[in-house]
Amino acid sequence: GLVVHMHELRHRAERKANPWPGQDASGVVRTTHHAYRVETVVDEQLEIPWAVAFPSDGSVLITERPGRLRIVAEGELATVEGTPEVWAFGQGGLMDVAVHPQHADNGWVYLAYSERWRENGNDVGMTRILRGRIERTRDGFVWSDEQTIYEPPRGLGPRTGFHFGSRIVFADGYLYFGIR
Repeated sequence: GLVVHMHELRHRAERKANPWPGQDASGVVRTTHHAYRVETVVDEQLEIPWAVAFPSDGSVLITERPGRLRIVAEGELATVEGTPEVWAFGQGGLMDVAVHPQHADNGWVYLAYSERWRENGNDVGMTRILRGRIERTRDGFVWSDEQTIYEPPRGLGPRTGFHFGSRIVFADGYLYFGIR
């Protein structure tokens, strides 16, 4: 027990001195396949951040599970208003965000979120995929031009347990997403 305790103390001290394993003196983290620099983009507290995307305009999009789409533009954190209502339940909520491969030309941003409805007196839900654009107004950022990509079929909602899945990937000219 004493040996294990000593190892834990040593590892704790190493993590405190160097919180990113593999980070060199210049701040670069090296792995077998990549070298990258860890940079803090948001210092403010986020509520269960789920996904991050990088639009062509240099901003950063962040989803928060309770249903907020956040944007970091010109160093400031803001909320994109007008996004859909989500069902933040279990592992569900506002999950993935992805930008279209030709985002610079078309501005499309894709969201995956859990949607709830009632069937036979029970709450059921599944993942819904939609796309829209983010417009900057003088008051902030607004979700617009919303289009549904995938609407879960009614009558097939899970009756027990919920795992909504959902990562969005573009490959070979197609949009792929995972759902339960």
